[in-house]
Amino acid sequence: MCDVLCLSAAERERQEEMDAKRRRPLRDELGAVMRYPLTDTMAFVMLAVVVWLFQAAAQMAAFGGFFGVLFSQGLLYAYSFTAINRVSSGHMEGFMPEIGDLGDLVGPVRLGVASMIVSSGPLLLLLFLIPAVMFFPALFGPSGGASDGPEVAATPPPELQALLDEDAATVDALDPQDELEDEGGYPGGDYDDETPGPPLWAFAALPLALLWKLVYSPVALIAAAISRSFLATLNPLVGVDAIRRMGSVYWEAMGAYTAIAIGQSVVGMVLAFVPFVGGVLTAFVQSYAFLAIGCLLGLAVFKKARELGVD
Repeated sequence: MCDVLCLSAAERERQEEMDAKRRRPLRDELGAVMRYPLTDTMAFVMLAVVVWLFQAAAQMAAFGGFFGVLFSQGLLYAYSFTAINRVSSGHMEGFMPEIGDLGDLVGPVRLGVASMIVSSGPLLLLLFLIPAVMFFPALFGPSGGASDGPEVAATPPPELQALLDEDAATVDALDPQDELEDEGGYPGGDYDDETPGPPLWAFAALPLALLWKLVYSPVALIAAAISRSFLATLNPLVGVDAIRRMGSVYWEAMGAYTAIAIGQSVVGMVLAFVPFVGGVLTAFVQSYAFLAIGCLLGLAVFKKARELGVD
C-alpha cells in the first residue's frame, strides 16, 4: 500500500528508541555523562595509569620528555575523540581507540593542537601583544620610524641655544615645582608620568578573546573528532555553522563542558601540592574529565545529528 520496502519490527523499535533519546533534553543526560568514564572501569584505570607513567617520565627525562608529553596527551585526545564518535552514533559503551604504535597518537595530538589554536589562539596572542605594547611601545608606534616632515637639526645654532638657555633659566626661577624636585620629589614619593599601562584596545579585546575561548572550545573538539581534518578544525566557519545548527543543545553542552573543565583545573592545582600521590590522582582526574567531555559532546552531536548531517 505504501509502495516502499518493509522494516522489521526490531528495526522500527530501534529507530523509535533512538528518536526518543534524541528528544530528551541534554540536561537530563548529565548523570549518564558522569557515569560514562566508569562504564569500563578496567579501560579507565589503564588509561589513567599509562597517562601518569608517561607524564612522570616526561618530567624526569633530561632528553625525550617531548615524547612523554606526546604520548600522554595523544592518548587522552584519542580516547576523548573515540568517545565523541561512538556516543554521537548512539553507542554509550566502550571508548578504547585502536592504537598500534606511537604513530597512531600523532593524529589526535595534531587535532588537539588545531582545536587549541582556533579556540585559544586569540587569547594567547593578546597575552603576548599587551605586555609587548606596554614595555616596547616604539615597536608598535604609528610612525614606524618614518619621517612625516623635513628633518630638523638635532643641535640648534649657538645664538638660538643661548636664548633657549636664558629662557629656561628664567622659567625655572619662577617655577615652584623645581623646589619640590630639588628636595627629592613629591611627598608621596617620586612622580613618574611615564609608567606604562595597558593600551585602551586591550580592555575591549581581552574580554572578547576570553568569550571566544569559552564559546568555541567545545565545538572545536567536535569538529576535530568528526572531521579528523587539521584544516577543517582550524576553520572557524565550520564551527560557527555547527553552533547555529545545534541551537540550544550546544549552549547546554557548553555550560556543562565549562563546569567540567574548571573543576578539572581546580582539582589539578590542589593536587599539584601533593608529592607523588598528587601526580597519580591528577592523571585519574584528567582521564575522567577527557572521557566525560567526550561523552557530553558526543551526546550533543547525537541529539542534533540530522541537523548536522551526520545521522
